[in-house]
Amino acid sequence: MVLFDLCHVISRQKIVSKMSFWKSCVLVAICLNYCNAEYLPVLFWSSGIGKSDYHGSSAFEKVSSDNLYDYIKKTTSNKKPLILVFTEESLSLEDFSWRDFESKTAFPCLENVTSSAELVKFFPSVHAPLRAIKNLRNDGYEFRSIHLQDESIEKTNVPTEASVVIVKLDDAKVNEDRPDLLRRHDETICDAYSYFVEKGVSPLVMYTGHHSSWVEPEVSPSVRRVRRLLVDADDNTTTSKLWVSNDTKLMLYTSEAPYIERYGEVVMSLSSSPERVISDDRPDEQKLIVTFTGGITLRLKFPVVGGYWSLKTVVFLNKSDTDASDVNLNTTTDIVAPYNFSYHCNKDIVFTNGNISIVFKDLQVQPFLQKREFGDAYDCVWFFTGAIWSGLFVTALFALIMMWGLSMIMNIKTMDQFDDPKGKTITVTATD
Repeated sequence: MVLFDLCHVISRQKIVSKMSFWKSCVLVAICLNYCNAEYLPVLFWSSGIGKSDYHGSSAFEKVSSDNLYDYIKKTTSNKKPLILVFTEESLSLEDFSWRDFESKTAFPCLENVTSSAELVKFFPSVHAPLRAIKNLRNDGYEFRSIHLQDESIEKTNVPTEASVVIVKLDDAKVNEDRPDLLRRHDETICDAYSYFVEKGVSPLVMYTGHHSSWVEPEVSPSVRRVRRLLVDADDNTTTSKLWVSNDTKLMLYTSEAPYIERYGEVVMSLSSSPERVISDDRPDEQKLIVTFTGGITLRLKFPVVGGYWSLKTVVFLNKSDTDASDVNLNTTTDIVAPYNFSYHCNKDIVFTNGNISIVFKDLQVQPFLQKREFGDAYDCVWFFTGAIWSGLFVTALFALIMMWGLSMIMNIKTMDQFDDPKGKTITVTATD
């Protein structure tokens, strides 16, 4: 029994008197918070698929990706509907249990929609839920990714059957806190759902995230700090920002589309979906050749020396220029990683020759891949950051002061002679 079923039991039985359905969910979500770690909540609902006979797990059990895939497959066994997957960058049970001073939730619209939906399921702890969605490729589903910050769902030609549309919700705006962000996304989800319902389509809707907003994922130790991978290469939610060569031996990811600057001013934003991405393999070097509409070509060179690969030069070519010729753009950032590692940097990486510059945001890149996924990430920030060095310096300074103080105390000489009131007065000489 999943969370929504348990909420019905609590609200309708005599477990807690006069408790509504959503208040019951809050109680259960708070209890689950103590046993939930590195798992994500997943909310399903639909009004035209029918109820599912899936009873695979208790509301207090963690669900694997395979179990979630089994649920989706059994729920859609009669037909292959449109599946809308709304993804937050981060989501956790605390987001569903949050209340303001007026006891209002961050999802008022979802409450109304799910209250009248024919099918409602809530999985509180699912491991990597988006991996379950990927498995639907084997069942003949067509995949489509949409970033609502870049385009409107009404303007996209989305198939109404046997398709999965992964909708990436945008980030918070300036001066927008977490509850305001969730309320805005709540309206966005309901508007998109209503758009398809008005067209006579009954989609299966899934609401989840990429990682927990409260629990940091574990990281693996390395010489440098190994960060959580920015993207799973098989995850279509980020394909608009992911360049993969035709032989999948080289991948490059950025959080935003790279852009070109001339003399410090932005003149062009490169398309998130280039026309062609190929690799050029050589014994001691690999190249990523990316071609865009309009005649712009980028060639990224990855030489290998001593078991380490590096990226120092990007060759820029714009065939639309009158004097079209290759322009070598170099970077001052030390982009180097071992052979089986990827490189990641959350700072802007700039390749420039003084006049023309190309800027990559949140870059993660890796050549010479053995399989279609990034390896552990070498980060541009060393383990000993400025804050760590400051802490070590202050600790060492206090340790020296403590040692000096103890040595001074230990060198204090106490008197070994005392006056006798009836005897001769003690005379202390200079040698004493």
